[in-house]
Amino acid sequence: MMSQQNSSTYFQTVSFAQFVIVQALCIPIGIFAVIGNAVVLLAYAKYKMMRKVSCAHLIAALAVCDLINGVGSIILSISRLWIALFDFYDYTRIYCIVTATCWIIAMEMSQIITIAIALDRLMAMSWPFLYSARNHRSFAQGAFLFALFTGIVFIGLSLVGIDFTERSDRCTWLRAVSPLCGDIFLLFNAIVGPLVAALYGMAMYNKKKWATKHVGSEISVLAHDVQLKVNKLLTKIMCVYFILL
Repeated sequence: MMSQQNSSTYFQTVSFAQFVIVQALCIPIGIFAVIGNAVVLLAYAKYKMMRKVSCAHLIAALAVCDLINGVGSIILSISRLWIALFDFYDYTRIYCIVTATCWIIAMEMSQIITIAIALDRLMAMSWPFLYSARNHRSFAQGAFLFALFTGIVFIGLSLVGIDFTERSDRCTWLRAVSPLCGDIFLLFNAIVGPLVAALYGMAMYNKKKWATKHVGSEISVLAHDVQLKVNKLLTKIMCVYFILL
């Protein structure tokens, strides 16, 4: 039998007002994410010169993930507000998982694309000549498909090993899924940050090493200027991404 739940038990650790305010604030943030990333994708689709930039395809892939993330945040916030404002305390684990599906998939996709961008920078700094001849569109497409697969796998795992006859004490994805699925999710996301930082660190080291080796050459100056501009752009994008995350 599912345990009984009401407002007094549901809001034992956080007040009703705090819960409503936080969830309500997530809606405009989600709308902003949808609009902002839609603008990026429109620019990517409209301007051919933008698509010629080596990392443009990965930026577009990240924009797609963040746009879906924005939609997922809106759905998630509305579903949580529905519980609080309409006393919907007879929610099920399936309700908590399904309403978080879009957000979970998009977040895991964003993590994979972030790693792909870091790998892209590492390859650009380590093997600049091979990097310039590589098919950047195919790399971005492969990264996007793998990211989508990863997100779907997490949703599949969230439905395994749970007791549908029991209600979680709070309607969150982590509380609704099995402990094993939650641990895998947390471990995966804990690894991503240090991994991306390590890849960027290796990229910067190889950039400095390559520039020192080719100091004074015209090719070195040109490559340095181009990659410096790309790195500045990606650094700004990644800073905004991690702040919002």
